[in-house]
Amino acid sequence: MKKEYTVGELASLFKINNQTLYYYDKIGLFSPIKRTKYSNIRKYSFEQIYELSTILYLKRLGLSLLEIKESLLQLTPETTNTILSEKSIELRKHLDEMIRIDSAITRKLEYIKKEKKNQEKDSNKIVYRKKRYYYNMGDETLLYSDESFYFYPTVAIYSAMGKSFGALLENNEKDVLEKENITTIPNGNYLIIYHIGPYETITEHRLKIIEERSDLKFSTIMFNFNIYDQFNVSDSNNYLTRMEFLLEE
Repeated sequence: MKKEYTVGELASLFKINNQTLYYYDKIGLFSPIKRTKYSNIRKYSFEQIYELSTILYLKRLGLSLLEIKESLLQLTPETTNTILSEKSIELRKHLDEMIRIDSAITRKLEYIKKEKKNQEKDSNKIVYRKKRYYYNMGDETLLYSDESFYFYPTVAIYSAMGKSFGALLENNEKDVLEKENITTIPNGNYLIIYHIGPYETITEHRLKIIEERSDLKFSTIMFNFNIYDQFNVSDSNNYLTRMEFLLEE
């Protein structure tokens, strides 16, 4: 092995960019053992390979450069074990969050796929629905600060009391969601209508349907399920909402 390495040689050895070594030198994290007076050529000793490999190792573990700089001053088996244990805990938390986000993505894809099939099958029909559940997020002023709004399909509940919002729970998710205020969507017969357009036009559409279907006895409650919303399309004229009118017996 060589006794000394230039910036380019050391960078090539570790397959990193030359600028990385220049930056490490600039911040005082890893500096060359020699520097020529006039040409400013940097030279690193063979022994410094171990120090650089430690820096890159800690960097791969996710430590910041500042954390690495502080750690290098006090590395012992005990402190290394502490660093590794703390980083393992942090990574597991990050992994759990990534799994949760992936579950939300999968849930959204499956929901849209299913609802597009339902649109072809159930549009303008009376369908019997089993009991379903949603997490009650309250009115619109509370909606956007609730994490469930971003992770579950949204249901808007229209009733004589006004309008409120919920996060739709399917496949027994009510048993795993660690939240209170789980509310039931009652079983029963529902008239299914699909609405295309902004949310502001839903009320008008609702009144039109009630007027046109005078043969049916509507309850005072309606559930609107977002299929294509602001998370799917940029033009609100393309929003797709499934309107479910609960019918009285």
